[in-house]
Amino acid sequence: MAPEFFFDMDDTLIYNQYMYTKAYAEFIDFMLKKINAKPSAKEHSNEILQIIKHTSPKCQGIEEIIKTHDLDNLLHDMFTIVNNFNIEGGRDNPENPYNRERVPKAFRKAYFDICKKYDSPILETDADEAYEIGKVFHNVNKDVVEGAEDVLEFLKEKKCKTSIFTCGDVWLQQKKIEINGFDKYFDKNRQIIVPIKHNGEIKNYINGCDPNQTFMVGNSIKADIAPAVESGIRAIYFPSATYYSWDDVEMKKDHGSKVLTIIDLREIISNYDLLASLK
Repeated sequence: MAPEFFFDMDDTLIYNQYMYTKAYAEFIDFMLKKINAKPSAKEHSNEILQIIKHTSPKCQGIEEIIKTHDLDNLLHDMFTIVNNFNIEGGRDNPENPYNRERVPKAFRKAYFDICKKYDSPILETDADEAYEIGKVFHNVNKDVVEGAEDVLEFLKEKKCKTSIFTCGDVWLQQKKIEINGFDKYFDKNRQIIVPIKHNGEIKNYINGCDPNQTFMVGNSIKADIAPAVESGIRAIYFPSATYYSWDDVEMKKDHGSKVLTIIDLREIISNYDLLASLK
């Protein structure tokens, strides 16, 4: 029997986080034109923003930018304010934290907060524009991670069962699946989209699977790898280039024998015979 694979999607099969980072950059760029701040501060902030806005899909996440860049007080303040509202939006809706309204609403709230902090005029039309900037990541483009299509095509030829197991806004995740051409690799009943990956959620989908021949492929130790191993199956860890404080955890030592760590998805192809022989 051929092995079975469950794939996370965001930042595993497709580049995703950079779209949020660029949305943040667009919002800060917008706010720099609205607030009363020293021209020198705006100039320095603009220089950093241009780097962020024109970066590659492997760019840093917003938390890493705040943590590692030499930001002036103005830029640090604005990034922190909008990021806090975004985090709060997820916390206030624990059963659907990644809904597509979360970022637009955070940008709208941050607009008011930043304007007040910098004693700048507040206009409802500007608040509405901030909200619309937060929707730019709804414009999904094809952004398949290098090697992903090679791997999926290979597994299809090997007649392996493959499923997407992803969390997020259902409308948005389905749109990503369609635009990135994943329908030809994953049957509709194997496109599993959940609002949030609760611990042990994958157990609902692995009944009847051979635990030694079933693999969860993902970029998150916390959301993908640990729950898979704790549910009795194996895992393939494909670390993302993007840092998330939420996922700042180390793999448990006793999980190591059940996990293959790779730096290129195509290593699934080169390791296929090994994976298929595990018992």
